[in-house]
Amino acid sequence: MSSSASLSSPAAVRFFDAVYNNQLKALKYIMKREKVDPNIGDIRQPSHPTALIHACENLNINLARALLEAKPVGADVNKSDQNGRRAIWWAVHHGNVELAELLIKEFKCEVDFTDKITGCTPLYRAVMAQSLELSALLILGGANVNQFSMDCSTEVETPLILAVLKDDIKMCQLLVKSLCNINHRTQEGFTALHFAVAYERFAAIMNTVQCLNKQLLFLHSMFLLNIMFYSGVLSSEQCSEICCV
Repeated sequence: MSSSASLSSPAAVRFFDAVYNNQLKALKYIMKREKVDPNIGDIRQPSHPTALIHACENLNINLARALLEAKPVGADVNKSDQNGRRAIWWAVHHGNVELAELLIKEFKCEVDFTDKITGCTPLYRAVMAQSLELSALLILGGANVNQFSMDCSTEVETPLILAVLKDDIKMCQLLVKSLCNINHRTQEGFTALHFAVAYERFAAIMNTVQCLNKQLLFLHSMFLLNIMFYSGVLSSEQCSEICCV
């Protein structure tokens, strides 16, 4: 949760005025000389964002860095607003790799959390946007590749299932190489392979079956292929091509 403080303090008011007007020199002076906590939330805003969250929402990387490097106390990179959104959430939302690198590589932000509105993790959002670079960066930063979406309005639970539906083979390969659970089942009992078959993602089928083979699940794959063949979903040629992977 974000820490919210009363803006009755003149110093706190000046602090946010400097933030919103991008006055970096004034901002540094206020934090250092007037000892304003950079992690207070602006209660005038519905979500009570911190200054860092505001900076990242507006893609102001210089402001974000100034807040993070502030003395004597820098901004907390993991603070969230009332919606559960953090600085890294906005970096991923905007697809900004430079900002994400600042937060993940330099300031070691946490990346496994869900925002309250969508129930999605930053990794899930990056996969949704088909941003391979951001997804790899989040995984490098410790993202759980098996963390599923908490959005009850969709049956697409895991990043892998989402990548399959988007027919994003490179993303599928990234997730599998990162040791995601390819056998995860949704509440309805479906795996990523089931979705690949249902939506005719043939390249994803071959990629997933190849991974199943490597994980000693060849028999299960052949059983599914038989079902696909006899139900008319796949032709004999397509089945043969998959078996040769």
